[in-house]
Amino acid sequence: MLWLTVWCLSLTFALPVIADNKPIKFGIMGPMGDATGLNVLRPAELMIKKINADGGILGRKIEIVGPYDTKWQPAEGIRAFERLKAARVDVILSGIIDDSEAGLLSRIAATKDILYFSEFASTMTFMENVRKDYENYKNYFMFTPIDPGLYWCVEGPGMMFNKQFGWKNVYMIREDSVWTEGIGEMVLKETPTHGLNVVGHEVVPIDVKDVTPYFRKAEKAGADMIYTFFSAFGEAAASQMWENKITIPMFGHNGVLNDYGYWNRSKGAWGPMATTSKWGSLEKYSPEWRNFVVEWYTTYQDDPRTPMWLGECTWKSIKAYKEAVERTGSFEIDAVIKELEKTYYPDAPTMGGFYGPDEG
Repeated sequence: MLWLTVWCLSLTFALPVIADNKPIKFGIMGPMGDATGLNVLRPAELMIKKINADGGILGRKIEIVGPYDTKWQPAEGIRAFERLKAARVDVILSGIIDDSEAGLLSRIAATKDILYFSEFASTMTFMENVRKDYENYKNYFMFTPIDPGLYWCVEGPGMMFNKQFGWKNVYMIREDSVWTEGIGEMVLKETPTHGLNVVGHEVVPIDVKDVTPYFRKAEKAGADMIYTFFSAFGEAAASQMWENKITIPMFGHNGVLNDYGYWNRSKGAWGPMATTSKWGSLEKYSPEWRNFVVEWYTTYQDDPRTPMWLGECTWKSIKAYKEAVERTGSFEIDAVIKELEKTYYPDAPTMGGFYGPDEG
């Protein structure tokens, strides 16, 4: 009987050790049919393989759950989130666009035991909701460029061309989605304050196949420059502009252009489109990031051959989680959140956010 008691006590004390060694589950969701979703999946594959080979995070290995394809559809985004929730993941890496993520905010707030890292959605309204009700949204972190940053991706070149060539007339074309609404308002409000004229603006259906008619409207309006705000369709827009020999320079936020394979796919159509890419200044990045880009390029033989900004967002979010856990010495979600609140990357077009009261 004494032996049995000792054995039972030993088992009781052993159980927490076994539980502590269970894998950390990273759930992945996004549109897996194109470069967008792959820019969430591939950084996770590469980084998790390396982290696990180095012993994991505080001795625990990471396990990928998914990826679940959201197909650019809000309903599919909700379905993917619920599947990851049912799988009891610890962290969700989400590459879904604002329209899809809007339907998830209440679910994210109600799921206190999962950290949600948004790699794509960027709408300021999201941050306002988080800031106003921080206690319910503090498990939501945004690692992505936000409205003002995306606006200045086009306004900056526009002002430069105005200074160099005297061009003043701007025509805006944006897709009909949540993330472009705030930016579109900024274009209409802010652009005239910089000595430029908005001579026209169009809202394009998200499933449009041909934007050539909108380019022709810009020509008729006397535009000197075109500002575009597209998501996945941006590559086709740039290619169509090139193919139709539109002579008006186009500045647009569109990270899908940034991967290496775009040059071949579009027959060199990168020329008309300025983007959020900083690959031209890759030497200014840290050696750690440059090595990651090389690893990506040598690992995958199909497009996207290099990461776009979404891939950088994912890379930084996984890095931020690992560092936060290691600093606090705990996987307890509230402790990790407090460490993530201190995370900031000043060298990037992205940042992990602390959106507490009066911050954001």
